[in-house]
Amino acid sequence: MAAMSRLDMPSFRFANSSPGGSALRAVRPSSIVYWFRFGLAIVAALICFVLRLKGEVGIGVAFAVYVASYFFFRYGLKYGEPELKGKYRSLSLGSGTFIFVWAAVWILLFTLSPY
Repeated sequence: MAAMSRLDMPSFRFANSSPGGSALRAVRPSSIVYWFRFGLAIVAALICFVLRLKGEVGIGVAFAVYVASYFFFRYGLKYGEPELKGKYRSLSLGSGTFIFVWAAVWILLFTLSPY
C-alpha cells in the first residue's frame, strides 16, 4: 500500500473557517445555556440527595437552582433576545431537559442508595 501524502488526506473545516485560518468555531450562547442547565440539573439532584431532601423541599431546591441560572444568564452574562433569538428563551431554553435530568438523577440516586 502506498503512503498517503498530505494532499491525499481529507480535510474537515467548520463553516466559519477560512482556508488559512483557525478551524475553531465559537459556541453559540444557546448551546452554552442548554448544556450549563444540563450540568446544573445533575448538581441540583446531587444537592437534593446529599442533603436528604424529600418531596416539596427537593422540588423547591431544584426550582431555586433553575431561577438562579436564569438570573445568571439574563443579568450576569447578559444573554437576552438577540443572543438567544427569542423573547423568553433565557427562561425556557433547557427547561425540559433540566426537569427531566434533575428528576432522573435524583430518582436514580435514591434508588441506588435509599435514605
